[in-house]
Amino acid sequence: ITVLATHFAERMTSELGRPYFPGFTAAAMARLHADPWPGNVRALRNTIERSVYRMARPDRPLDDVVFDPFATPWRAPPPAADAPDAGFHARRRAFEAGLLREAMQASRHHQKHAAERLGLTYAQLRHLLRTHGLLTPPSGE
Repeated sequence: ITVLATHFAERMTSELGRPYFPGFTAAAMARLHADPWPGNVRALRNTIERSVYRMARPDRPLDDVVFDPFATPWRAPPPAADAPDAGFHARRRAFEAGLLREAMQASRHHQKHAAERLGLTYAQLRHLLRTHGLLTPPSGE
């Protein structure tokens, strides 16, 4: 994991036009080693590339490993399902979004597997992810 993660990070750093990759913090490397990587090397590569791209301080060692491709500091959190003033529809939407997030995390963001976990077709899952703002379109769309 260390060798592959470093390779992917250095390659992404180069693609971004940055002068060098300062490495990983010990905590970040521990998180990388602790993950079971059921999505194989591609999941590791995607995680590393995403983390390098989102580095707030590219001159310091990478500490924030971004496992969730849908994680963003710019999206407002959904309304709490147990909020006293939340109506039926708001609570249902929050519950749905929670189920979608759980399935995506449990399947390591493999949409086909998440759909199967929820008893949905792939198209149904994609529609719900879009509806709840949990699907980011690939660049170029």
